Amino acid sequence: MYLMQSGAVLLLGVIVAVTQDEDDERKKQREFEREIDKALAEFRKTYSGKDFERADAMKKLSGMKHEKVVQEVAKFATTDTDIVREVAIGVLAELNHPKSAEALAAAFKVNLTNKKILEALLKAMEKMQWDVLILGSTALVDDFVKDATTEKSTMIWTLMQTMKKVRAIVALEPMIKLLKKTEEMAKANPAEGNVKFKEENILVLKGLSGQNFTTHKDWESWYKQASAQLQQNAIIVHWCEKSWAHWEKLATEKRKCPHHQDEKKKSTAKELPCMYKPK
Repeated sequence: MYLMQSGAVLLLGVIVAVTQDEDDERKKQREFEREIDKALAEFRKTYSGKDFERADAMKKLSGMKHEKVVQEVAKFATTDTDIVREVAIGVLAELNHPKSAEALAAAFKVNLTNKKILEALLKAMEKMQWDVLILGSTALVDDFVKDATTEKSTMIWTLMQTMKKVRAIVALEPMIKLLKKTEEMAKANPAEGNVKFKEENILVLKGLSGQNFTTHKDWESWYKQASAQLQQNAIIVHWCEKSWAHWEKLATEKRKCPHHQDEKKKSTAKELPCMYKPK
């Protein structure tokens, strides 16, 4: 009888402790929500002010990991002055949320003639590791294929260097499409600059794939056959809803996010695949 009573008391103590932990967690969340709302209210006061005031106020939001902040800042990635847009891109890259990536992907298309903003977007793309953002950058390739100018060549060169660093499987297709154009340019005018451009394009493809083809037709043929296998064997970069952190694992692995794996309570946070990298 005594043992039964002791067990009941122990169980009751555990329940009380768990309930207290949950209450504390909810309290912290409410306090955080109030802090976010207050920060956003302060930021909105700068809407009618000067652009540098808006930019300075926006920088203060960069460490606040909340979807409300992402949604607020995302509005300014495609509107406002260059000063504000550039800061918005930096803040979204720092927050590195799925909606950050979506907003910046859309920003490529509306900033095709703005070198400064495009450079900021490519810098964010390198840092963030999202396939959707890399797909957004293909607007640069499409625009260059349509009308290849010297000014656009500079940004395409920067894009190729970024693709080298990012090393995403999804970059292969636009780089193969670009190679068709750079081949045409080198053939029509075999000046040193055009030949170098084509050779750099091939180097990017080799770095992404480990293959050693020299013409866009060979690259196209290989990619059609290999694309599915590349995805299956990929290293997958994940984004964790709880930690907002990135981490990598193979498609066959079942590991959970390492950034909060020591927590006692099992996390129900979503873990989104955000980039597929060649193994």
